Amino acid sequence: MSTRILHFTLGPVQAFVADARRMRDFWAGSFLLSWLSGKAMQAVEKDGGTIVFPEVESDPLFKVLKGQGTPHVGSLPNRFKASVPEGFEPATARQAVLDAWQKLADAVWEEFVQPVAAKGKDTKAIWDRQVGNFWEIAWVVGPDPGDGSDGAWLDRRKNWRSHWPASPEEGDKCRLMGFWQEISGYTRLGQKAKQDAFWQAMQGEVGRLNLRQDERLCAIALIKRLFPLLENIQDVIGFRPGGKSINVRNWPSNSYVAALPWLKKIANPSHKTACDAYANAAAKCLKEGFLDKIATDLFDLPHSGPFDLNGYLLHEDGIRVWPEEDFRQANGRATLMAALKTLRKETETDAPSEFYALLKMDGDRIGALLRQDADQVKTGLAIFTRKVIDCFKPGNKALGVLIYAGGDDVLAMLPVDTAIVAAHDIRRLYDEAFEEAARQTGGKPLSATMSAAIVFAQFKVPLRQVMRVAEHQLDAIAKERNGRDSLALCALKPGGVACEWVSRWSDAPAQGDPNRPGLELVRIARNMRGADPDFAAGFFHKLRDRYASLFHDLSVQDEGRSAPAQFGDADLMKALVKAELARSPDFDAGTVDKLVEGFMRVARPLRRDGTGVRPDDRFSFDAGLMIRFLSQQGRWEAGA
Repeated sequence: MSTRILHFTLGPVQAFVADARRMRDFWAGSFLLSWLSGKAMQAVEKDGGTIVFPEVESDPLFKVLKGQGTPHVGSLPNRFKASVPEGFEPATARQAVLDAWQKLADAVWEEFVQPVAAKGKDTKAIWDRQVGNFWEIAWVVGPDPGDGSDGAWLDRRKNWRSHWPASPEEGDKCRLMGFWQEISGYTRLGQKAKQDAFWQAMQGEVGRLNLRQDERLCAIALIKRLFPLLENIQDVIGFRPGGKSINVRNWPSNSYVAALPWLKKIANPSHKTACDAYANAAAKCLKEGFLDKIATDLFDLPHSGPFDLNGYLLHEDGIRVWPEEDFRQANGRATLMAALKTLRKETETDAPSEFYALLKMDGDRIGALLRQDADQVKTGLAIFTRKVIDCFKPGNKALGVLIYAGGDDVLAMLPVDTAIVAAHDIRRLYDEAFEEAARQTGGKPLSATMSAAIVFAQFKVPLRQVMRVAEHQLDAIAKERNGRDSLALCALKPGGVACEWVSRWSDAPAQGDPNRPGLELVRIARNMRGADPDFAAGFFHKLRDRYASLFHDLSVQDEGRSAPAQFGDADLMKALVKAELARSPDFDAGTVDKLVEGFMRVARPLRRDGTGVRPDDRFSFDAGLMIRFLSQQGRWEAGA
């Protein structure tokens, strides 16, 4: 029997995944897209096909479709290649996706929306229209050309649009996915009271932590937001994500992850009384239903005390912006703020950082690698996915939360302290995966590289803005500007990008220890938190203020920055840095030389040009600002 090649894709990815307000939305979008893609793959196999790419037999999410395991992380890409028999009908894969999606939508409707639908205006009609017209599914089937040129089929197919894009819907728009109408059917103009009544009733069904007062959503956004809450989720999708050990209903927020290093410190049993006292204060100050139950098993934290609280309640600034109407008494905010300060005093801890890290990683030039050796790439990416999932298993040392890991993509959330080291560890896993794949397939080892972006964001910065900045840092800075195989860092405050830095991971010399500028940043920042730091707290700001104006012609205005990135002549700045340090009576000439060399490794980060990988000719003033930021926001133990 002759076989043919099928290329299948499911979208829209950006609209479904990236339109999110909270981390659980991001996780839900990634997870559901991966699950639905798996449903299409399963249908292909059922009708006699074989998935050629990606490798799925060892994939945790594909295995659960066959009744094995309870994964909680999406790991299947939204497009795949399969070998199918003559006469195979791709519409069966499409229908498998739509049937699974409809079953999920029906379950969310029946449990959460139907009880209040009568308060809306044509709510059921809006729901059905949006559920039935969201997905864009495309495929191409043809004889195997045998030369790898079929890899371009889907891209060509997308240029021939058979899915007519829907017109923007009428009425008030969803606050999360602005193309779609919110489902009450009412408008703020003239129907505000009825609209508010509908959404207040929805809040009563799902809880106000799951649906904030200003969140008027469409059907698609509500399915993403509410499907983890389904009582019968195992009957609907075939398993319970995370099983009994991981509570995906209460996905950790960015504010919670920012506080994790602090939470680990106060988790000492000797602090239990102080911790319980703060949790009791929160329960007394806040109305019932506003205390969260975080999935603490992800971090090996207790299931009580402050560890179960909403992340905002771990920060003074979070308490400061907590809605006034949610406090039981007029002085509730001040009482809770005082209780938090008492907890820190009794546990002898600093305030937790208000910043967390969003890590986004992506393989470089995967298409070109596939044309060289598709089997090695397929095997390498499968090994890599398993390694990444294992790296982020509950209780991992980085305190990281994996949102998605599939193919060459990784999206995770971590504390400031651990993000840079974790990124280097994942980059190493990528190397190891391809080395192992070369041994398994017997092919010539491919030169597979990976780029990454880390955005250190204040927890009140809108999540969609953080994601946009991460995508820009990865694609435009790490890949395009710095020649790929690079790590880009960015500190994002409510006013915009405060500083940014990019470098190749390493110069990978043939002899000796490789130069890894990212790890040098961490080393210097950790040292600055010690009792005897090498650099004074204001050293880097003084350096920029004193000398940056000399090099105005080297400044670069980047997207999202509140001020241009400033650069200087590297050789001249090296001499000036040395002169500044030499003023200190605490350093002899040898110590000054050592400090200058270490700092210049990050102030002249690595980049690729026509001659290979070498330090940048320009001096980055942002390197010092990034060190200063990390030293302020990191919560490492003091010392180098």
